[in-house]
Amino acid sequence: MPFHLFGPPPHLHLLPVVLTAGLAFAAGAYYVARNGVPAYVSRLGSNLRQRADDWRSKRGEGCSSRRASFRHHGETGNQAFDAYRGETVARIEKEAAEFRAYIDGLRGTADREEFDRFMAGRRNRSAGGSAVSKTTSK
Repeated sequence: MPFHLFGPPPHLHLLPVVLTAGLAFAAGAYYVARNGVPAYVSRLGSNLRQRADDWRSKRGEGCSSRRASFRHHGETGNQAFDAYRGETVARIEKEAAEFRAYIDGLRGTADREEFDRFMAGRRNRSAGGSAVSKTTSK
């Protein structure tokens, strides 16, 4: 197909972008391999981690902070709605606490079963290994 009549195929305009990005990535990888990670990059990561931890500690963990902010949002002026909202939020918080306790129990059970399987396998290996070593040492 003659390009001078119809122009290049539409996907060829991406080729310089892909090649440039690949070359930049290769140059960065070469630099890191030769010199290690620059100090400012390490500091950036630790600073972001510290800021995220600070933000979490101020906000509280998980959705409990959202519940707390909703609960203490204030009165709407409608006494019936405020009473309904208070009862509903209290009921949902109670159900959430029960569900979290149930999930923690399930995790504990699964962890205990996994640990028991590991210990049984370890005992079987050590018992089998010692029997083999006793028979081969004679």
